[in-house]
Amino acid sequence: MELDAEPATRLYAELSLEIAYVAITVRIDGIRDINQPPIGSGWPGQYHACIASATRTDFLCARQHRREEANRPFAAKFPTLATSSRWGTLQINYNGLQSR
Repeated sequence: MELDAEPATRLYAELSLEIAYVAITVRIDGIRDINQPPIGSGWPGQYHACIASATRTDFLCARQHRREEANRPFAAKFPTLATSSRWGTLQINYNGLQSR
């Protein structure tokens, strides 16, 4: 799907603006890790403390491997399982606002 503002809007005699919205959905076959932890699982939850410690020697923004591993979907039943791959159809979406 593509929406386009045609013709370009003329602001001045030598200046124009063109804006377009692009949305693309693609489906491909591929492998997906179904035991992947949620994004941000291994990082501390208090981001303000993390950012405030950036100039000190006790930097609090290190990734916490145990917290990340504990947030995997199958961690309770299978604690030694790291990845579990599944073959299937993956959907990739792209949405963009383009201007020139």
